[in-house]
Amino acid sequence: MRQIDMKKHLLGLVALMAAGAASAESGFNIWGVIDAAASHYSLGGVSVSKETTSGASSSQLGFKGQEDLGGGLGAGFWLEAGLLNNNGSVSGSSSNNQSNGSIGGGGMTFNRRSTVGLSSDWGELRLGRDVVPTRQNIAVYDPFATVGAASVTNILQPANGSQTGGNFIRSSNTVQYLYGFGPNANATTGKGFYVNAMASFGNNASNSTNSAKQPNEGDGRYYGLRVGYAQDDFSVAVATAKDKLVSVSDYTYTNVGGAYNWGNVRLSLILEQNKDGMGDRFNAWNLGARIVAGPGYIPISYAVGKANDAIGSTASQFGIGYVYMLSKRTALYGTFSHLNNKTGTLATFGGGNGSSSGLSAAAGSGNGFDIGLTTRF
Repeated sequence: MRQIDMKKHLLGLVALMAAGAASAESGFNIWGVIDAAASHYSLGGVSVSKETTSGASSSQLGFKGQEDLGGGLGAGFWLEAGLLNNNGSVSGSSSNNQSNGSIGGGGMTFNRRSTVGLSSDWGELRLGRDVVPTRQNIAVYDPFATVGAASVTNILQPANGSQTGGNFIRSSNTVQYLYGFGPNANATTGKGFYVNAMASFGNNASNSTNSAKQPNEGDGRYYGLRVGYAQDDFSVAVATAKDKLVSVSDYTYTNVGGAYNWGNVRLSLILEQNKDGMGDRFNAWNLGARIVAGPGYIPISYAVGKANDAIGSTASQFGIGYVYMLSKRTALYGTFSHLNNKTGTLATFGGGNGSSSGLSAAAGSGNGFDIGLTTRF
């Protein structure tokens, strides 16, 4: 009887070791970010107080895996869902006629990223939904990482105007080539010379038309390219893209971003121009910094955007905050921003994962506040 029990223990140990080896080989990971804040926004004489998500980091739940296929070849997958933890739901979005990574058209949506790819020393070929190259420059060089009351996207992604189309943030049905990034990694800042090229299908039939009865087979297609260089304390990248939409004769996005680490200070700059084929154009820039201060850091930015409409709509934003690291996983943060629609009604407070202020763009100025907590697992 004792011998049988010993065999059972040995078999269990072998099975456990085999499972561990398989897990190590596949490199499977589950992670998440939960971020919540008490926020207050005011603009144009209207104000709102609410609980929001993603004030310092985007709330998310993710699954990823990497497998070594031998001979320098690897395969990887990535599924990442946005969370609205203030009400327990998931965030979802679509772009034009493209699907958005949902399960059977409902339930949880892996709307942030859902990809599968093959990688080697020559780079990576990746398919699925992902952040577009032109958006990556904004995310990488914004001290507030494009979330919260002071997100640079409040200015660089204007609420009014036709300068930002359906694939401004992410695109579905994409084919990507990446070089200079880690296998299956996010295409943020590469190492040395790096490239991110993306093309996406619109998934429209050849005889499809829009509401104006215009043939729109190409609507939803996106073609983007980002080329950069990063070495030691310096990085720079330029990105450009064409977003197909027949009703405005297509969108074109172009931006340049750069950063330099000077001791405890990271200085960053973004220059951007968005335009469509109808003559609408939008120019913007952002100067920012992240300053290491005690057990945390201070993000600061100042952004200005201007449209070429009849009144020259112009908006600016100043933002400052502090992120206090309680541990490697958890942080308290506070953010303040002052937004001013100097001319027209161009901008308002956005937010991450669909957790926006809910305020429409309005003439005049207003303020945004976040006080929150973020933790990772």
